[in-house]
Amino acid sequence: MPGTYTFWRCRFRITVTGDGLRFVRIPALVFRRCKFNWKDEGHVVLPGGGPIEVFFGAGFTVAPRVVAGLAAATASNGVKIQATAISATSCFLEAKDGAGTSIAATVDWHALGV
Repeated sequence: MPGTYTFWRCRFRITVTGDGLRFVRIPALVFRRCKFNWKDEGHVVLPGGGPIEVFFGAGFTVAPRVVAGLAAATASNGVKIQATAISATSCFLEAKDGAGTSIAATVDWHALGV
């Protein structure tokens, strides 16, 4: 089935003999499926001086996972992007430099959720 799968606590015990594989034991294999039904993405120019609200066009039912990064043309010397107040319809993005001051930046973002 399509989706993203995450494996937790994977440990394999294998016994190898001279003529091949003799014994394979998987003590505990637990996997969890993370399926994202909706994806929304875009880019925004942050003016600096405070966060800016970004609205989602996709029909999320709960708050999605938001990932944001600097666009290629923006210098990335210690700049961090913060996504705060994430809801099903919007979130706030802010770029801060190493000293914690809000700065202007061009940001690419995407949101994944259900």
